[in-house]
Amino acid sequence: MSAADTSYQNQHILERIAEGDEQAFSVLFRDLAPLIRAHIRCILRDDEETLEVLQETFIRVWLHRDKLPSIEHLTAYIKQIAGRQCFTLLQKNAQYRNKINTTVAEEATDADAEALLSYKEAQQLLQQAVGDLPPQRKQIYLMSRSRGMTSAAIAEELGLSHSYVRNTLSAAQHSIREHLRKAGKYLPILMLLL
Repeated sequence: MSAADTSYQNQHILERIAEGDEQAFSVLFRDLAPLIRAHIRCILRDDEETLEVLQETFIRVWLHRDKLPSIEHLTAYIKQIAGRQCFTLLQKNAQYRNKINTTVAEEATDADAEALLSYKEAQQLLQQAVGDLPPQRKQIYLMSRSRGMTSAAIAEELGLSHSYVRNTLSAAQHSIREHLRKAGKYLPILMLLL
């Protein structure tokens, strides 16, 4: 039995607390708080939460002060209250983390689905814009983008001048941008698709 426990075996002090004597309670708090705080700290391993639970524990002791004179092992009784408060806090924290993780996962899924849909729409609009190009402009554009050919290589393969191929590519990009603008989907990010 600790020294703090021995001093509170005095029925007179416990009876004073039970009757609402705040001075007697402050002595009890001053004597037992360090021991209870260490007990809580071992469970929670967080100083801020430890102080929160310590305060909640002694509030509960005060609210049930009428039981104090009949309690045989006061320190064990208060540690039990503290343990329940720790459990309640840990459970609340776990529920909060689960809620946050679920919310983040749902938001990420929604954002991913929205981004994928937007990307698919952009791809579809781009294909439609390319499909609407005049045949030779379309051919030159696809050789450049799909096959990765330079304007010089395209000019050589098609027997056209290099400047004509450059101008045709520029006109194709301009037509595609206009198509996307009219569809309300012209964004700088779409230029990566061009």
